[in-house]
Amino acid sequence: MASASSSTSIPLPSRRSCTYDVFLSFRGEDTRTGFTGHLYAALNRKGITTYKDDKNLRKGHVISKELLKAIEESMFAVIVFSPDYASSSWCLDELQKIIECKNQLGLQIEAVFYGVEPCDVRHQRGTFEEAFNKHEQRHDREKVKRWKDALTEVAAHSGWTSKNQDEAVLVENITQHIFEILIPKLPSSMKNLVGINSRVEQVITLIGLGLNDVRFIAIWGMGGMGKTTIARAVFDIIQSRFEVTCFLYDVRDRCEKKDITHIQKQLLKQMNISSNVVHDKEEWRRMIKNSLHLKKVLLVLDDVNHEKQLENLAGEKDWFGPGSRIIMTTRDFHMLRKNKLHETYNVEGLVEREALNLFSLEAFNLPKPSEEFLDLSKEVVKYSGGLPLALKVLGSYLNGRPIAVWHSAIKRIKKSSHSEIIDVLKISYMGLEDTEKNIFLDIACFFKGWPKDYATEILERCGHDAEIGIDILINRSLVTIHQNNTLGMHDLLEEMGKQIVIQKSPNDTCKHSRLWCLEDVEFVLTQKKETEAIHSIVLHKVYRKTEVNQRDLSFSKMCQLKLLVLDFVEVPILCDIPCTLKVFHWISCPLKTLPLKDHQHYELVEIVLSCSEIVQLWDGEKVLEKLEYLDLSGCRQLKQTPDLSRAPNLKKLDLWGCKELDYIHRSLAHHKRLVELKLSECRSLKTLGEKLEMSSLEILDLSDCSRLRRLPDLSGAPNLKTLDLDGCEELNYFHPSLAHHKRLVDLNLRGCGRLETLGDKLEMSSLERLDLESCSSLRRLPEFGDCMKQLSIPELRYTGIEGVPTSLGSLAGMSELDLSGCDNITGLPLSLGCFVGLKKLVLSRFVELSCLPHKTHGLESLKVEDFSDSTNIVGFLRSLPCLTSLSSLTLSYDIGSSREESTLSYDIAHLASLTHLDLSHSSFLRVPISIHQLPRLTCLKLSFCDELEVLPELPSSLRELNAECCYSLDASNVDDVISKACCGFAESASQDREDILQMLIPGKEIPAWFEHQEQDEGVSLSFPLNCPSTEMVALALCFLFDSIQDLHRFWPKVICNGKEFINATLYVTTGSDNLFIVCVNGYYFSKLLCQHNRFQMLFPVDIRVKRCGARWVCKQDIQEFKKRRSQTGKRKATLELNMDMIPHSSTSRNKMLVVAPQLNEQEEERAVTAEGPIRHLASRKSSDPPELLPLFPLHPSSHSS
Repeated sequence: MASASSSTSIPLPSRRSCTYDVFLSFRGEDTRTGFTGHLYAALNRKGITTYKDDKNLRKGHVISKELLKAIEESMFAVIVFSPDYASSSWCLDELQKIIECKNQLGLQIEAVFYGVEPCDVRHQRGTFEEAFNKHEQRHDREKVKRWKDALTEVAAHSGWTSKNQDEAVLVENITQHIFEILIPKLPSSMKNLVGINSRVEQVITLIGLGLNDVRFIAIWGMGGMGKTTIARAVFDIIQSRFEVTCFLYDVRDRCEKKDITHIQKQLLKQMNISSNVVHDKEEWRRMIKNSLHLKKVLLVLDDVNHEKQLENLAGEKDWFGPGSRIIMTTRDFHMLRKNKLHETYNVEGLVEREALNLFSLEAFNLPKPSEEFLDLSKEVVKYSGGLPLALKVLGSYLNGRPIAVWHSAIKRIKKSSHSEIIDVLKISYMGLEDTEKNIFLDIACFFKGWPKDYATEILERCGHDAEIGIDILINRSLVTIHQNNTLGMHDLLEEMGKQIVIQKSPNDTCKHSRLWCLEDVEFVLTQKKETEAIHSIVLHKVYRKTEVNQRDLSFSKMCQLKLLVLDFVEVPILCDIPCTLKVFHWISCPLKTLPLKDHQHYELVEIVLSCSEIVQLWDGEKVLEKLEYLDLSGCRQLKQTPDLSRAPNLKKLDLWGCKELDYIHRSLAHHKRLVELKLSECRSLKTLGEKLEMSSLEILDLSDCSRLRRLPDLSGAPNLKTLDLDGCEELNYFHPSLAHHKRLVDLNLRGCGRLETLGDKLEMSSLERLDLESCSSLRRLPEFGDCMKQLSIPELRYTGIEGVPTSLGSLAGMSELDLSGCDNITGLPLSLGCFVGLKKLVLSRFVELSCLPHKTHGLESLKVEDFSDSTNIVGFLRSLPCLTSLSSLTLSYDIGSSREESTLSYDIAHLASLTHLDLSHSSFLRVPISIHQLPRLTCLKLSFCDELEVLPELPSSLRELNAECCYSLDASNVDDVISKACCGFAESASQDREDILQMLIPGKEIPAWFEHQEQDEGVSLSFPLNCPSTEMVALALCFLFDSIQDLHRFWPKVICNGKEFINATLYVTTGSDNLFIVCVNGYYFSKLLCQHNRFQMLFPVDIRVKRCGARWVCKQDIQEFKKRRSQTGKRKATLELNMDMIPHSSTSRNKMLVVAPQLNEQEEERAVTAEGPIRHLASRKSSDPPELLPLFPLHPSSHSS
């Protein structure tokens, strides 16, 4: 019976350039026309590219270069050991080369023992012994020994044996095993899709992953067969094999709604390739080719229906690098004939067993029907044609229905021919209530792809109960919701919905209930007869102007029209608007005013005219008693708001970006039901009047009204919750009514640079957020009343305040205080002592910095930055040990150029709770040596410390180090720190959960400690296990890279044997060489490892990886690390003893106790000799003043003599 390989995981072949999936090694005279021939044929049927030497007679005794190259360029070697295998020196040379490639290139080996026992091969007994007796007479002893060792190594692992095994079964098992290794498992989200496995397997077989050519593959079939689902599953499985990937959904639909250049741009965007602003499709074609022609690309184009789409998005084979695969799905068989495709997969319906399973899951939530419904279910399945969509829709419709409904549905199905699948789908539609039917038709005709909330709102305003209706359609599998919360619907269902509308009167467009084509709308408008049937018109062409071939539009004869959308339609005149209309949208409307009649009662609930040419919406009073939403945002020529006195139910008015608006009609100031008023970026607006009497108003947005100078009296808006005045640069008057507002929650005054006062005291009991950032003229904060219990974190950065009132600190919710940029505050405010609940404090640019008040000992986060003179913060730093709860500390300053200015005596080891330390953008030379005594430190940031020369020993708790742009670091010190950090991590890391250490450090070479290195440029590394898996504690990987351009943040991924197991986040802002080191514990990789492993790093296209390195961190490494640490500890103990011997006065003793010289191991060894600086100190007279060793010395040798 066949046994599987002993590998503990399934390794995916690497990106190593491979010509063949499998190399077959066999003794031709034994098995060429028998077992090996059958195996070769079976592998090829699976699409596994296999090399088999078909020369019956090999000339000469030296293995050919062709065979050597074939072995090197294969992912697998299958060795068929037959009785006379060892009699061929050629076979033994092959075997020796295979072992060499296994150890050096990661070649995977599968052994087949055909007619022989594995133990005979391993110990060279029987025919193998006889063969070697002859070889020993003909060949030198060393060569024979190498052959024997190769046999022993391969045969030591379990393989496949033909003993008691049917040959056909053995061939099938071996083939399937290799196929499953080559192709990873389906994503968990798709495992429950009925019939998906076999179809995905067949498509991947056609793709030919092991080949380096560029291939175009088509997945073809009728709608509803699952083409997109299959393509997505294939994409998810194989995408890790490619450098850049992209899945473009709904190409046909996108091309109908948007220009092809928009889709070309999306293609590059999805592949993370930056692009310039281009408008011409030919230029986009050149850009796609230039960006991708050297890259291994996986591109899926879903639902292609025209050759021009393929031509503009995928062009020719030379657009893509070697090994690229372009997959398209299509319904159009003619597409296959017109384009040169390598392979085509025809998606057929589910077989009866699969179809019954899928139907049962939808109809009964069970894998198979109960006996009562079994025969009925089989009838439904029989007439569904195996179409997954039909089975799903019918199953959802019949779920929970009585048998009588089942019989009725089956009768309807039988009346439809197998080709009329839409008639089958219509059965589910016919079972809907009238409201759900209308919602379904509206989505099919108009709202597919629209945001769900937006479409729901429109449908509700048209009189539909849309929230419940859409849920019913989702439950019936007629509508789906995409991840971005947009409405989705299968193309067949969309087609069915539009057919239902058309079939009611196929020869008379005027009798259609819905119009969505421009040509149909133009035709209807030219007719002189009544068009009562039409109740919805939607022309929604995003990013595309549409011209109507008529000078004017008149909808007067559409007496039932409720929904009219004319977005981006160009027509100079609109004669009238039907009074029955409820929702009117015309984005980019060219009209100057709306043709609304006086005294005419309109049913309008929503008007959207954003980005239009409107100058005056209407003149005089217009009766719009049902109007709830009016959107005039972006109407740059609008001068004034209309009279809204006859629109009493208006709830939301959007006037954002009306830059010429300078007059607000008086009717608005007294509107009683308006809830939200947006006036942001109305840059001509100077006043809102004296007082607003708007009892329902909750949101008032006046942000960036740069000429607004005064706020009106808001006492008449008692329900106001949000007031946004961000960017009101001229505002200089804060109305006293606001200071006592009881319901205001959010007050934003950011950037009000002329505002000088907020009054004497605020009594705003509901206020939660107060933003005063950049109020540069504000010198004094008001007192804060006791009622303001909700206020927690006021924004005070860059204000002109000179102090902080004590009342602010007494607020129960006051947990954070950021005073950065407050240049008028010269020192720490004494009132800080009253901030008993303060958890986070940010300070910067202070001229005078004293000790922190004692009552701030509860601080958990402290940030001190932008200091130019370190002597002003010595006392401040000495007060930090009292912060026993401090978990995050950020210090950024220039320590100055002189010795005295750089002297800081502060022992960081006192901060035992510290987890995050950020010393970025500072000018010190060394990090405090006591940092390794911080037991909880997990993150250390040192970026842009361009004078930093040495890194200290890091604590084993560290999980992130960022030393970006620290170009003065000593390379030997960096190598030592990296190895110690990785070993320390391995020692401390938990083995029952994921744990990871990441480091970013400048460097030009991979440290020698990483014993497995890939010297060529690339992003992959292959190496074997060099110690038993039970001995491995961690894995350390190192990547040397640079960036083509500045990147602020990117997300590299590490792939182990084809499976993603690290997803990191890096910040890089330089083009110089960097080392990215990642060390993971055994929990990460224990289930992924095999005898030979391949690691890949997936970087953005702007990152170039130059070299890779790796090392297994074993228990022996940790023992050596402990030993070195112990020796270092002894030297430090001697150091401390010598320092205690130093005579010093009592006044300076404390200073000496908190100072530790920054020494590396070599310096420490010198320190305990007669020449060392400590011995020098110890030999001084007691009358000499003690030396104070700086925490951050300017030079490594600055205190050595």
